[in-house]
Amino acid sequence: MDISQRVQEILSARNRAQAKAGDVMVSVVTLPAVLGLLLVYLSQDPLISQSLRAGPVQLVIGGAMLAMVAGYFILRSMVQDAV
Repeated sequence: MDISQRVQEILSARNRAQAKAGDVMVSVVTLPAVLGLLLVYLSQDPLISQSLRAGPVQLVIGGAMLAMVAGYFILRSMVQDAV
């Protein structure tokens, strides 16, 4: 195998990895935004709005938000390592 051909294959694989990493980051940013919009939409209902004011529900939502933030940083570091 020629060295230039091998370098070309490596560059091609690197470009594919960068494209996939970009797609992952778009998904990671889009999903919490969609979930936030869904929460705002659902909170317009009086019963759901009342339940959102309860302490245990706020703790669960807060925990879910912390998990999403932690997941974002983990995925971001994985993407940066891959590219």
